Amino acid sequence: MNTTKSILRLILVLILITNLNITANATGEASTYFQIFVPPNADNASRKANLVITAIYDNTTFQIVDDGMDGDTDDSVSGTLMAGQSYILYIADNGINDDKGGKHDGDYFIVTSSNLVLASQSTDSDWQHDWVPATNKTSKGQRFFIYAPQKTSSNRDLNVYAYEDSTTVTIKAIHTTLTTTTGYTQVNIDTNLIVKQRTLNVGEDIIFKYNDGKNIMKSGGTYLIESNKPITVQYGALHGNSKDGGGYVPSENGSSSGDLFYFTVHTQAAREQEVRIVSWDSANIVNLDYYKNGNWVSIDNWTLNNLEPGDWISTTGNINKVFRVTCTPGKKVSVFEALYD
Repeated sequence: MNTTKSILRLILVLILITNLNITANATGEASTYFQIFVPPNADNASRKANLVITAIYDNTTFQIVDDGMDGDTDDSVSGTLMAGQSYILYIADNGINDDKGGKHDGDYFIVTSSNLVLASQSTDSDWQHDWVPATNKTSKGQRFFIYAPQKTSSNRDLNVYAYEDSTTVTIKAIHTTLTTTTGYTQVNIDTNLIVKQRTLNVGEDIIFKYNDGKNIMKSGGTYLIESNKPITVQYGALHGNSKDGGGYVPSENGSSSGDLFYFTVHTQAAREQEVRIVSWDSANIVNLDYYKNGNWVSIDNWTLNNLEPGDWISTTGNINKVFRVTCTPGKKVSVFEALYD
């Protein structure tokens, strides 16, 4: 284990959480205004970086402004999107390459829209993963749009987490063509092409429990996830190529702070699982458990004060199950999951 790298990562997470507003919002929630820096790829010119804007409603006008502080504005664009449709913008395109192999300086964007949109960034690789905001301006809901960026060797994975028993999840492919270059995706939101459907109880997921979520999303495809009860959704490299990455786990209330969290830490082979829990309150009793054969099994517990962290690292073996974090009722924590290559 690279101890120095792990310590630096955990310190960074604590700094980020410390500087959050005490009413932490949903991670990456839908909005009509974004300021986003898309950094260049630092490793491989074929792993190109991109910005993705996805509409929730029909006839949504949008404007992406490349602010020009790096000396160019070639990536500015405006247009109209229908529900579920995305605009993909690779920073290597449009005349000036701001990615690796070009200026290698990235681009800073200001995004505005007439209706709520989703904004994300990614690279053309297999290793990354993230949590998906719902269409209701939180990270827990009953409707999610996901554009699957270009991959290098495997399809993207998808996992969902139920907070109530008898939660039926339906995954539909709504793309009419696969789009892996700069431009508009082509979708039909009314399609009835069901890729997977599964009814989950609390503690179950669709990768470790059912194998439904592995390699489910094709490069350049767009997917609609719907459920009869609110869920949280995770996507990306969650199976065969999950080597690096991490994210703030959505809580039961749909924000990045709360008193109940369900999640998994996907890892390839014996790579290390990491969980950091930071308390927003003093004298906060925090528990980390995993689900096995219908029961919650304790992994660790802490009594944390305000902004104090509790850390768990899978030094004695990975746990490929659904995790649960709880804390003292009426108090809150934030949870960050990561895996180490």
